[in-house]
Amino acid sequence: MAENLPGASDHHMDETRRHAGADKKLWWGIVLIFTGAVFLLQRMGWLRTEINWWAIYIFIPVFGSLMAAVNALRHSGRIDRSARSNLGTALVVGTVAVMLLFGMDWSTWWALMIIVPGFSILLSSIPDPGESAHARTWSSLAAWVGLATMLLGAGFLARTRFGIDPQMYTGGYTWWAVPILLVGMGALISAAITTITGGKFNWSARGNVLIGLATLVVGVIAALDYSWNLIGPLILIVLGLGFLVSGMVK
Repeated sequence: MAENLPGASDHHMDETRRHAGADKKLWWGIVLIFTGAVFLLQRMGWLRTEINWWAIYIFIPVFGSLMAAVNALRHSGRIDRSARSNLGTALVVGTVAVMLLFGMDWSTWWALMIIVPGFSILLSSIPDPGESAHARTWSSLAAWVGLATMLLGAGFLARTRFGIDPQMYTGGYTWWAVPILLVGMGALISAAITTITGGKFNWSARGNVLIGLATLVVGVIAALDYSWNLIGPLILIVLGLGFLVSGMVK
């Protein structure tokens, strides 16, 4: 009833503006403190790494994403998908900012730009309470994609930063095919879970089966180092089989 009282909407708008103003002051305060701390450590000789001071401005959108995450948390009362999405964005942009700020060698550390986005995908894939079964199925697939992306980035980072070749541990198979196969298997697992818990082979489960089979074909070709000319016909055959199964299973 309070929402219908005269002046209630104006009061709500005033509260929103007050919160927005406080948030801006909060994040600008963090930006200034962070900037001053970096310069202070450098001037005192405690931070000997060369600093690209202009990269500090890249942290502004990072704090903006963090502020959006806080607003989403304040609105919903929990860390929902919107809040997690903004946190993921802050992590990705923040990684770029840190690498530029400290002049990190991109030829060595570039794999972080695979690992961190993968973690962001994984973070965003966590389902919210009350989501439909279809949404949960696709969220599950996104989680597998995030994990596989992080694994791929970790393999590249091990090789470029630590001199560890992942190929040594795959028995002669192409190492980067493992994350691809992981996505394919994850899609099939998601489809199976959806079918078992829901009691029927719905369209989201069928979509995951088709994606899983096509991805597995790519992974097997990559792992065995077969000719990529085979990928088109094989995917068509696998997708055809998938549609046949989808049409027969109710």
